[in-house]
Amino acid sequence: MFAEQISSAINRNRRKLHSVAIFFLLSVGICIAYKKLESNWYRSFMPTEIELSDTLLIDGKSGFREGCGVAIFELTSHMRKRINVHGLASLDGLLHRKAQTRSKLDLSLWTETPYVETGDGTTLEDTWAVGLSCADTDNEMVREITRALRQPGSFVKKLDEAAIVVMPAFGMAALVYSD
Repeated sequence: MFAEQISSAINRNRRKLHSVAIFFLLSVGICIAYKKLESNWYRSFMPTEIELSDTLLIDGKSGFREGCGVAIFELTSHMRKRINVHGLASLDGLLHRKAQTRSKLDLSLWTETPYVETGDGTTLEDTWAVGLSCADTDNEMVREITRALRQPGSFVKKLDEAAIVVMPAFGMAALVYSD
């Protein structure tokens, strides 16, 4: 009788432990799937001529219909070498693809840093830069983007309420947005 009670208690505890383990694994799986979906979402805004590897940071703030922040990706070693050899020409898409139709995203021009803000406030061309302040400013990668925008050697492509910043010296490319 006593052995049956112990066996019954062990089985109940085992079932509870299995339930907790399944719940934990499902939670982790959902978290990983969300992070992958989020990373792919931001990658879809990056121009095709930029070869990316890992996602380094996605950070920002969002409200009901607006948000701002950064998505930072690591450049592949091949991309870094290509930029070192060809410079700005490696980003214009001509080296990467031949006769594909160019989208609106591809029509904006790349400019070299240092980035000079328009400062007029009416064109809203620089609103994307607010995205840097929405990310965790204690993060070293966000500070590197700010430094890269102030010195030569990086490249910027402005989009509608966003910009792509390619920083070969840091091996990173970032989508900075504010809408």
